[in-house]
This record gives sequence, structure tokens and C-alpha cells, in this order.
Amino acid sequence: MTGTGLSDLVAKAFETACDSAGMEDFLTGTAEYFDAQQGTVVISPLHNPSDLLPITYGTTPECMREWLTSPDGPGSILDRFAQLRPGDTVRENGGNLDPNGQSMRMLGSIVSIDERNLCLLVLWRMPDRSPFSEPEGETLSVLSNFLRRAIEVNTRFVEIFTEHKNAISVLDQAPRAVIILGQNGQPTYQNFEAQRITSKNDGLFADKTGIRIEDEVASEKVSAFLEQIHAAEPDQFTTHRLTTVIRRQSNEAPYKLLMYALPFKSSQAKLNAHQGLAVLLIHDPETLQELNTDLLKDFYNLTRAESALAQLLFLGKSLPDTSDHLGISINTARTQLRSIFSKVGVHSQAALLQEFAKSIIEG
Repeated sequence: MTGTGLSDLVAKAFETACDSAGMEDFLTGTAEYFDAQQGTVVISPLHNPSDLLPITYGTTPECMREWLTSPDGPGSILDRFAQLRPGDTVRENGGNLDPNGQSMRMLGSIVSIDERNLCLLVLWRMPDRSPFSEPEGETLSVLSNFLRRAIEVNTRFVEIFTEHKNAISVLDQAPRAVIILGQNGQPTYQNFEAQRITSKNDGLFADKTGIRIEDEVASEKVSAFLEQIHAAEPDQFTTHRLTTVIRRQSNEAPYKLLMYALPFKSSQAKLNAHQGLAVLLIHDPETLQELNTDLLKDFYNLTRAESALAQLLFLGKSLPDTSDHLGISINTARTQLRSIFSKVGVHSQAALLQEFAKSIIEG
């Protein structure tokens, strides 16, 4: 074994797992550490072993793939490894054909195996070199276990990143402003609608240090709510939700604020200021100028005429004014309204408008 430290290889495993270029560096360091002239890390789908991914040292991926999948190759190797447990090793010093057709010594270990994939690490040493020893097999087993844990950790981070990216994509398109506050009251996330509202600085402003509400009554309510949830564990909150309105300096219709406490543990929050403290949902009445008629048709199966009628009613027009605007008789308007009631599942015009106002078709 060379002077390369095992701890260096362990560190490299955690740095580079799930990264093909980094895995090549790890494999190179491992081969040099064990004085091996060839090596590979192979990921093989159990349902389709021929569709394997080899990362190689001292040979080519194409040669390794052909060797492992060829009927004339050592077809038993993958099968033999598949019967082992993670960390188990195989040592063969009596001669084993390597991918280039030479008789070489072999030391291999199972990195991981689950219901989907088999991952193994195999090293070859020239026959004129010393045999692989039992302590070397034990060392490779330890290293393989660290690599397995590194792959599991990195895979989980990839899953978390993907979930986070998908969630943010959805939130960015939401018709409501969403602001997530960290433990120090600083915004850790604002969706596009929140950025639009806060950029107007019309009674509500946010930057990386915190949020500012000009309405003193609303500001005091929000501050008290944040202090209450910051000072206690989630199961000790007296309330998990706050609702209030925020008057605007422009005297336009006020913002409506709904604020939720997010679940967290104080011990974790002390280590991470970005741990979510609360989420703010802000409604700007200006976004309710129109209903999305396409969604009205999709969700409630309204006809184009019924959607046009619903649109005008939602904008505050009376039924007679609506009929005049659309150029239809009042009786036709009443017939269409009754049809809308039936499709939406309400029995009055007030209930209809309330249903529209609270639904996802707003904005």
C-alpha cells in the first residue's frame, strides 16, 4: 500500500460520491493506495445487469462493460457479488482474468445493494505483485462502508434538492404572495408575487434583514405573533395562525395577511438561522380584477357564455347590468345563472361569489 492515507480516501468518498468525475479521482486514489494496476466502481441495475455503469482505472469503461456482460466473460462475478452483503469482500490471488485478458489478482467489495442497484468496488493487481492480504480485504471493507454511507447521504441531498426545487417552482407561480421568515425574522424566501408586492413599498416592505409594516396595528400584531412562536416550542404555541389586514399608504384596498407558525425545534433553530419560523400569505385585492375564464370552464364546466356572465358578476355588476352588457335578455341571464349555480354547487349569488373568491381561480 502507498503513502496515501485511508482518511484521505474516506474524505474523498464523501466529497465526490454521486459525481462521476470525483468518483474517478476516488477510484484512482484507492487503486494507488492498494497498489492495484486496474480497478472499477460498477453500478449495475438488478433488473437489467447488462445496463451497468462502470467507472474505471487502468482500463476503459467500454472494455469493462464488455467484459462483465460478455457470455465468454466471468459472468459469475456479478452473480457472486449479488449474493453478498454490503461490506463483504472477495479475494482471489490464484489468478483471475482481468478486463484486458490477463491473469491478475483480484480484491473486490460490495459497496451497496438494494432492490434496485448493485454497486461494487473491484481492484486488480499484477500477478508478479504480492497477494492481496486479509488485512487489505478488511481495509477495503471499511472503505466500502464509508463509500456506501457517502452515496446514501449524497443521494438524500439530491432528493431533498429536487423536492425543494419543485416546491419553489410551484410557489413561484402561485397567485398569492408567499414569504418565509427565518429564526431572526428575515425573509429566507419570497415568491414572485411577494416580490411584486413588497417592491411597491405600499405599506409593506421586505429586504434580507426583515419585513417592515407601516400600519402600526398590523405591525404590532405581527411582532407579537413572531415573539410568541419564537419563545416557545411548537406544541406550546397559544395560536398557530394570525390573520390581519395591512392598510396601505396609497389608500388602496388593504392587503390581507394570513400568517402561520412553522414547526421547528429550538435546538435545531439555534444551529440554523434559516430554519423556518413562520410563513406569510399576502393577498393583494388588485389581483382579483378578473377571473380566469379558462379555469372556470375546466373546473366547473361552464360554457363561454356562462363564464362571461360569472366574470361580470364577480366584478360587481348587477344581473340587469350584466344582461345589458352582454346583449342578452334578463331571462336568459337568469337561466344562465341557475345553470352556473347547479354546476358550482351553490344556491345563491352571494355563495357563488364567495366560492370564486376563495378558490384557486383567483388572480
